[in-house]
Amino acid sequence: MLIRLSKEFGRFGSLNESEEYEILRWLFWDNQKLSGFMATYRFLRTFTERPNKDVLAFLRRRIDDFLSVLEKQVSSQPFVASERATIVDISMCAYLSYPSDETGYDLAASHPKVHEWLGRISKLPNWKSQYDLCLANACIASSSIRRVADKLLLAIAIMTRLQMDSPTMPCRATC
Repeated sequence: MLIRLSKEFGRFGSLNESEEYEILRWLFWDNQKLSGFMATYRFLRTFTERPNKDVLAFLRRRIDDFLSVLEKQVSSQPFVASERATIVDISMCAYLSYPSDETGYDLAASHPKVHEWLGRISKLPNWKSQYDLCLANACIASSSIRRVADKLLLAIAIMTRLQMDSPTMPCRATC
Protein backbone atom coordinates (compact mmCIF):
# COMPACT_ATOMS: atom_id res chain seq x y z
CA MET A 1 0.00 0.00 0.00
CA LEU A 2 2.79 2.44 0.89
CA ILE A 3 4.55 1.73 -2.40
CA ARG A 4 1.38 2.36 -4.35
CA LEU A 5 0.65 5.59 -2.47
CA SER A 6 4.21 6.85 -2.92
CA LYS A 7 3.95 6.27 -6.66
CA GLU A 8 0.50 7.84 -6.90
CA PHE A 9 1.53 10.98 -5.00
CA GLY A 10 5.12 11.05 -6.23
CA ARG A 11 6.54 11.36 -2.70
CA PHE A 12 8.68 9.26 -0.38
CA GLY A 13 9.40 6.62 -3.02
CA SER A 14 12.54 5.50 -4.77
CA LEU A 15 14.49 7.65 -7.17
CA ASN A 16 16.16 4.75 -8.96
CA GLU A 17 16.17 0.96 -9.12
CA SER A 18 18.89 0.54 -6.50
CA GLU A 19 16.98 2.70 -4.03
CA GLU A 20 13.78 0.80 -4.83
CA TYR A 21 15.44 -2.46 -3.74
CA GLU A 22 16.80 -0.86 -0.59
CA ILE A 23 13.33 0.43 0.27
CA LEU A 24 11.81 -2.99 -0.33
CA ARG A 25 14.49 -4.68 1.78
CA TRP A 26 13.79 -2.41 4.75
CA LEU A 27 10.00 -2.60 4.33
CA PHE A 28 10.15 -6.39 4.46
CA TRP A 29 12.47 -6.25 7.46
CA ASP A 30 10.19 -3.81 9.26
CA ASN A 31 7.03 -5.81 8.63
CA GLN A 32 8.59 -9.12 9.65
CA LYS A 33 10.67 -7.83 12.52
CA LEU A 34 10.30 -4.42 14.13
CA SER A 35 6.69 -3.37 13.56
CA GLY A 36 5.35 -6.91 13.68
CA PHE A 37 6.82 -7.52 17.12
CA MET A 38 6.29 -3.97 18.46
CA ALA A 39 2.61 -4.02 17.49
CA THR A 40 2.03 -7.28 19.36
CA TYR A 41 4.08 -6.16 22.36
CA ARG A 42 2.30 -2.81 22.62
CA PHE A 43 -1.13 -4.40 22.27
CA LEU A 44 -0.48 -7.05 24.93
CA ARG A 45 1.23 -4.61 27.29
CA THR A 46 -1.27 -1.78 26.95
CA PHE A 47 -4.63 -3.27 26.06
CA THR A 48 -4.87 -6.65 27.81
CA GLU A 49 -5.80 -7.03 31.46
CA ARG A 50 -3.31 -9.78 32.35
CA PRO A 51 -0.59 -10.10 29.71
CA ASN A 52 1.63 -13.16 29.93
CA LYS A 53 4.95 -11.95 31.40
CA ASP A 54 6.95 -14.65 29.58
CA VAL A 55 5.48 -13.62 26.24
CA LEU A 56 6.19 -9.95 26.96
CA ALA A 57 9.78 -10.78 27.96
CA PHE A 58 10.30 -12.78 24.75
CA LEU A 59 8.87 -9.99 22.59
CA ARG A 60 10.89 -7.35 24.43
CA ARG A 61 14.17 -9.23 23.81
CA ARG A 62 13.40 -9.50 20.10
CA ILE A 63 12.39 -5.82 19.86
CA ASP A 64 15.61 -4.83 21.64
CA ASP A 65 17.56 -6.76 18.98
CA PHE A 66 15.61 -5.07 16.18
CA LEU A 67 16.02 -1.62 17.71
CA SER A 68 19.77 -2.24 17.85
CA VAL A 69 19.78 -2.91 14.10
CA LEU A 70 17.79 0.29 13.49
CA GLU A 71 20.05 2.23 15.89
CA LYS A 72 23.10 1.20 13.85
CA GLN A 73 21.42 2.08 10.55
CA VAL A 74 20.32 5.60 11.54
CA SER A 75 23.69 6.28 13.16
CA SER A 76 25.30 6.40 9.72
CA GLN A 77 22.65 8.33 7.77
CA PRO A 78 19.67 10.58 8.59
CA PHE A 79 16.96 8.18 7.40
CA VAL A 80 16.75 4.41 7.11
CA ALA A 81 17.00 3.67 3.37
CA SER A 82 18.29 6.98 2.05
CA GLU A 83 19.61 10.42 2.87
CA ARG A 84 15.98 11.58 2.65
CA ALA A 85 12.77 10.30 4.21
CA THR A 86 11.05 7.45 2.36
CA ILE A 87 8.09 5.17 2.95
CA VAL A 88 10.45 3.01 5.01
CA ASP A 89 10.70 5.72 7.64
CA ILE A 90 6.94 6.22 7.62
CA SER A 91 6.39 2.49 8.06
CA MET A 92 8.99 2.01 10.78
CA CYS A 93 8.12 5.02 12.87
CA ALA A 94 4.44 4.11 13.23
CA TYR A 95 4.67 1.92 16.34
CA LEU A 96 7.77 3.66 17.69
CA SER A 97 5.94 7.00 17.76
CA TYR A 98 3.42 5.97 20.38
CA PRO A 99 3.95 7.34 23.92
CA SER A 100 6.39 5.49 26.17
CA ASP A 101 3.60 4.55 28.59
CA GLU A 102 2.14 2.45 25.77
CA THR A 103 5.35 1.05 24.29
CA GLY A 104 7.34 0.62 27.48
CA TYR A 105 10.36 2.23 25.81
CA ASP A 106 12.21 5.42 26.63
CA LEU A 107 14.01 5.56 23.31
CA ALA A 108 15.93 8.70 24.25
CA ALA A 109 17.65 6.68 26.98
CA SER A 110 17.81 3.20 25.43
CA HIS A 111 18.31 3.99 21.72
CA PRO A 112 19.30 7.66 21.34
CA LYS A 113 19.98 7.48 17.57
CA VAL A 114 16.51 6.00 17.00
CA HIS A 115 15.09 8.82 19.14
CA GLU A 116 16.98 11.40 17.05
CA TRP A 117 15.72 9.74 13.84
CA LEU A 118 12.13 9.98 15.13
CA GLY A 119 12.84 13.66 15.83
CA ARG A 120 13.93 14.17 12.21
CA ILE A 121 10.73 12.53 11.00
CA SER A 122 8.61 14.70 13.29
CA LYS A 123 10.18 17.79 11.69
CA LEU A 124 9.00 16.86 8.20
CA PRO A 125 6.55 19.44 6.80
CA ASN A 126 3.01 19.04 8.13
CA TRP A 127 3.94 16.07 10.32
CA LYS A 128 1.36 14.98 12.89
CA SER A 129 1.52 12.13 15.37
CA GLN A 130 -1.10 9.39 15.35
CA TYR A 131 -3.08 10.86 18.22
CA ASP A 132 -2.76 14.43 16.95
CA LEU A 133 -4.39 13.34 13.70
CA CYS A 134 -7.52 12.18 15.45
CA LEU A 135 -9.79 14.89 16.79
CA ALA A 136 -11.71 12.23 18.71
CA ASN A 137 -8.90 11.59 21.20
CA ALA A 138 -11.23 12.12 24.12
CA CYS A 139 -13.57 9.50 22.69
CA ILE A 140 -10.96 6.76 22.81
CA ALA A 141 -10.15 6.93 26.48
CA SER A 142 -11.55 3.50 27.24
CA SER A 143 -9.52 0.45 26.24
CA SER A 144 -12.32 -1.20 24.27
CA ILE A 145 -12.86 1.79 22.00
CA ARG A 146 -9.13 2.48 21.87
CA ARG A 147 -8.36 -1.00 20.49
CA VAL A 148 -10.76 -0.51 17.61
CA ALA A 149 -9.54 3.02 16.93
CA ASP A 150 -5.87 2.02 16.98
CA LYS A 151 -5.86 0.53 13.48
CA LEU A 152 -7.90 3.43 12.17
CA LEU A 153 -5.44 5.92 13.64
CA LEU A 154 -2.48 4.12 12.10
CA ALA A 155 -4.12 4.01 8.66
CA ILE A 156 -5.03 7.69 8.86
CA ALA A 157 -1.50 8.57 9.98
CA ILE A 158 0.09 6.73 7.08
CA MET A 159 -2.29 8.15 4.49
CA THR A 160 -2.00 11.70 5.81
CA ARG A 161 1.78 11.51 6.16
CA LEU A 162 2.16 10.49 2.54
CA GLN A 163 -0.17 13.14 1.22
CA MET A 164 1.08 15.80 3.68
CA ASP A 165 -0.49 18.64 1.71
CA SER A 166 -4.01 17.56 2.61
CA PRO A 167 -5.87 18.72 5.68
CA THR A 168 -5.99 16.41 8.68
CA MET A 169 -8.71 13.82 8.28
CA PRO A 170 -11.05 13.63 11.28
CA CYS A 171 -11.80 10.30 12.91
CA ARG A 172 -15.31 8.96 12.55
CA ALA A 173 -15.31 7.62 16.13
CA THR A 174 -18.25 8.39 18.35
CA CYS A 175 -18.19 8.76 22.10
